[in-house]
Amino acid sequence: MSLLLPSVIASGAGGGYHADAVHFDGSTYLSNASLTATNTNFVAFSYWIKIANSAGDFPVAWATAPALDNNVYGQDDGGGNNWGVVAGFANTSAYVVETTAFPVVKATWVNVLGAFDTTNASGSRTGKIYINDVDTPLTIDVDSGAGFLIALSALQMVIGTDLIAGDYIIGDFSNFWLGNQNLLVAGDIPLATRRKFISATGKPVNPSGFPAGLVLMSGNAAAFGTNQGSGGAFTTTGTLTNASSSPSD
Repeated sequence: MSLLLPSVIASGAGGGYHADAVHFDGSTYLSNASLTATNTNFVAFSYWIKIANSAGDFPVAWATAPALDNNVYGQDDGGGNNWGVVAGFANTSAYVVETTAFPVVKATWVNVLGAFDTTNASGSRTGKIYINDVDTPLTIDVDSGAGFLIALSALQMVIGTDLIAGDYIIGDFSNFWLGNQNLLVAGDIPLATRRKFISATGKPVNPSGFPAGLVLMSGNAAAFGTNQGSGGAFTTTGTLTNASSSPSD
């Protein structure tokens, strides 16, 4: 693992919603040079991903301020078949890194839903990850400093890479959402909130019912690179193509 730090709800099974998906080819990524955002104690995200990277690669789902590697990304388990989810958040003097105990399986559609709160000092951070709507335990690997605001404002953000060490996604993405509000209640993401992103049958939900967010990338290859959130426009480097499958299938 490389982590550099100073630093109307629709059912996926009903309502006729079918999620489009796009393919990242290992050199394509999206970038925003200066994210329009407020630094807060909270970050939340949801995305569908189908990883195809070969063994030994470490595909990065998204990152802010690549020089800090302040991100959430997948890590090869060593065998090349599974990927853990790692969450690292920072400002210039405090940070936290948390990892899932269970990996994400390659070559299959997976929903990753996470929410984090850095209000408290080290030892008392709050974070939660659901993978395919299953509560997936987190282990705090690194934890330092007082409570802090997560660095987001005016920082570069990238999707599909962290622009470090050739870490690019080969695989498919659908319905990427990122927000800087608190989705946690008593340290958990409530069921009603989860149903805004993933249906009871484990399928994508129409993003029209998502909470307001900084970033919302949704649709086919012609639409996915256009940010429907409040964080500002993104530029596509490389070429997005339509994925051959969908998490709705």
